[in-house]
Amino acid sequence: MDWNRNGNYHARRRYALMHRFLDFMGINARRLRVDWVSASEGKRFAKVVAELTDQVRQ
Repeated sequence: MDWNRNGNYHARRRYALMHRFLDFMGINARRLRVDWVSASEGKRFAKVVAELTDQVRQ
């Protein structure tokens, strides 16, 4: 598999594994978030970070 063409697939698999591992360790899995944001979406990136920060604070 070529990493450049399959990076999103690998990231999605690792995210699923990490979610299960966090639950196993007793850590709220909602603290981990993966979101697909391109370099041209600065406002969207800021929104995603703000949402996650608010979730963690709650």
